[in-house]
Amino acid sequence: MSLANRLTLARIFLTPLVAVVMLSTWRGWEAASLALIGIAALTDLLDGKLARRANEVTALGAMLDPIADKFFISTIFICLVARGLSPAWIAIVIVGREFAVTALRMAARERGGSVPVRMLGKIKMHAQVYASLLVVFGAWVPETRPLGVLGLWVAAALTLWSGADYFARSRRAVFG
Repeated sequence: MSLANRLTLARIFLTPLVAVVMLSTWRGWEAASLALIGIAALTDLLDGKLARRANEVTALGAMLDPIADKFFISTIFICLVARGLSPAWIAIVIVGREFAVTALRMAARERGGSVPVRMLGKIKMHAQVYASLLVVFGAWVPETRPLGVLGLWVAAALTLWSGADYFARSRRAVFG
């Protein structure tokens, strides 16, 4: 198995640990959550780059990476809501967009088409990760909470924008 696929699998296996730490009641959960989210996000930055650099882009990696991303981001935002650190509507927008895009990808693939990933989707993912880090940091250092709120709004806006863009681009591949 390639290093890139191992990194993707590491993100999948780290995600439940992120949830346990984020939902824990012990002192220092914020710092541990920041570290784990950061490490898992780093695997997302590295897996694709390593696969392309080593010419090891695989069908397994192409399938697992988006699943790992959706699992990771959805888990984080559900935990933020559970802790009272994010409004539920933001998590609904983020998780809903992920399910909808997955359904569109599956429908396009079934019809023999595809909708390529665009830079906007990557920017959206980064904004979601940065927003979650800012929110958790705001729980640790209350003076920085407004940055987390701003991050949530930016992440929600980019999520809606990238979802609308994906729907518009998938129309032909899905609906003919």
